[in-house]
Amino acid sequence: MKPTSFIFSLSFILFVLLSCDKGQEAPPAIRPALLAVEAIVDSLPEEACRRLSADTFNMDHANEAERMKYALLKCKAEDKLLQPHTNDSVMKTVLEYYKAHGTQEEQMEAHYQLGGIYRDIHDAPQAVDHYTQAMMIGEEHPQETRRETLMRVYSQLAWILRKQGDIRQELEIARKKSRLYDDKDYYSLQELGTAYKHNGQYDSACHYLRAACTAVDRLQPPDTAEMLATYGLTLAQGIKMKDSAMVRKCYERLRHFPHNALPELALTGLYFYFEGVDDDSLRIFLEEAYEKDDMVEKRMMRATRLSHYYYRKGNLEKAMRYALARDSLYEIYSKDLELQQSSNAYNQYIYNRDKQKEQEIKDAKALAEKHFYIILIISLSGLLITMLFVLFFKHIYNTQKARADQLTTDKDELQEELRQHIAQKQRIDGEQLRAQLHLMAKKPPKEAIITPELQDKVITFVTVEWPDFSSGSAVSKSTLKISDLMMLYLRKIGMNQTETARLLGCTRSTVCRRLTALDTGIEDEEAE
Repeated sequence: MKPTSFIFSLSFILFVLLSCDKGQEAPPAIRPALLAVEAIVDSLPEEACRRLSADTFNMDHANEAERMKYALLKCKAEDKLLQPHTNDSVMKTVLEYYKAHGTQEEQMEAHYQLGGIYRDIHDAPQAVDHYTQAMMIGEEHPQETRRETLMRVYSQLAWILRKQGDIRQELEIARKKSRLYDDKDYYSLQELGTAYKHNGQYDSACHYLRAACTAVDRLQPPDTAEMLATYGLTLAQGIKMKDSAMVRKCYERLRHFPHNALPELALTGLYFYFEGVDDDSLRIFLEEAYEKDDMVEKRMMRATRLSHYYYRKGNLEKAMRYALARDSLYEIYSKDLELQQSSNAYNQYIYNRDKQKEQEIKDAKALAEKHFYIILIISLSGLLITMLFVLFFKHIYNTQKARADQLTTDKDELQEELRQHIAQKQRIDGEQLRAQLHLMAKKPPKEAIITPELQDKVITFVTVEWPDFSSGSAVSKSTLKISDLMMLYLRKIGMNQTETARLLGCTRSTVCRRLTALDTGIEDEEAE
């Protein structure tokens, strides 16, 4: 990079940094009343919807963030209460806002609610599109989104795919949902079996429900209640599909457990089994479920059903007792709402405290940015000076290196000329060497063996003065041994195999085999 270009780039970067905005403003704070509704919308959607619709919940002077949060919570509460939606304009605005300013969880929830609206107006392609986008956000940002939201997305997407008859895609979604439960695959098998049942494919439904029971037996989850719940659901579905073998297997699995140890789904399966078969057993399991449930809403439902049961049986005393229990549970439910309302004062205090902290953080951030830009200017100035020095010394270094390379080239050329001169003086006379070897070949065998000095002289001669002496051999020159070089050279100068064997101190047959191997390229194992 040229010095002028580098200086211009640094100057431009410095100008941009100094002239840029001080940063995005923090998102507006949400009023505590909205945060309180957000905290209960999943568990108490009816109360959340009541609060949002109350006259005291005034949004006339709300900022944009609060209006978007209000619209999202209202749509979510109404969706949980199964209230259909027919207009997508508000939720489209909410989605666009959260795409620009919201968290990943808020974007995911907005896509999910918009998909629910298209589901209500029977626009399946649009619903699948938004559910798929919500699923992608949840899968790509697992740390920033709620697992419960992703589970709802999977369930709704599988439901629409089931309605469209796309079993293959529904199976893929079921497998994805099973990974949320640490790959406990009996969940996906249960859902797939239920999906086949909804599509009227009872053989496939029974197959996958049985597979779910087999899988839960194989995996042996630490919580036995999960295994029993799987059998309870399979029992209930088997009764609906009138599969007597599956019902009998699940009932035999569950009937040995005490009633108070069975999870809710197992109890549900058992009172499905006894409904219309054995009223006394149905009553027992309903009472067990009533005593065991720790959710107020479900206990209210069990109490209502028991009240109707005893009323049909003519036991007005117990019917009234369960009716009163239902009413008392409703009072407990109302008191929980009152406790939630009493916490609003504390939420207001938290709201004011957070606003004060936000202002302090904003002031501290402005001061930190000021110090940052001062340090940045000093650092960039130092960097600019350093780069100028680097470019100057680099130019000097390149000049000196070019001179050193030229000197090295001249030195190499002189050394090559000296080597050729020395080699010219030390050149071996080939005719004299040939005559000496022929003379030695006529001596007795013990005196005819070539000495190491003479052997070195021959090797030097053939490698320097006669580089193509082995051109007739089928073996590469680089793999030839010293003995091979000697045999080939002696043959080149007219020695027969007997004379070659005498000079090398070996037998004629050895020479014959080795020369044959060198000529054909086939290695002689005996010679080796």
